[in-house]
Amino acid sequence: MKKKSERTCCVCRSKGGKDELARLTFVGGMLFWDRDLSAPGRGAYVHQKPECLSKFSQSARWERSLRLTSGTLKAAQVSDLARLMLESVEK
Repeated sequence: MKKKSERTCCVCRSKGGKDELARLTFVGGMLFWDRDLSAPGRGAYVHQKPECLSKFSQSARWERSLRLTSGTLKAAQVSDLARLMLESVEK
């Protein structure tokens, strides 16, 4: 039996399957929500739940997951992405 691939949420640190977590990538100086799971480079994962998404912009763990220097992104970029993801989950 093939083992299900697990990822760790960079906000709450609990594990989940790829279908439960959203993948974020840092490409060209921007943080993207990789909906197709096909973007190149390292990815950070966050649960697609309001609890994790609302805390996402306040957490620095995702920067460590992507191996970025603290403060690489502006807080507004992260907040906008978190808001977009939260809106899509609540629909």
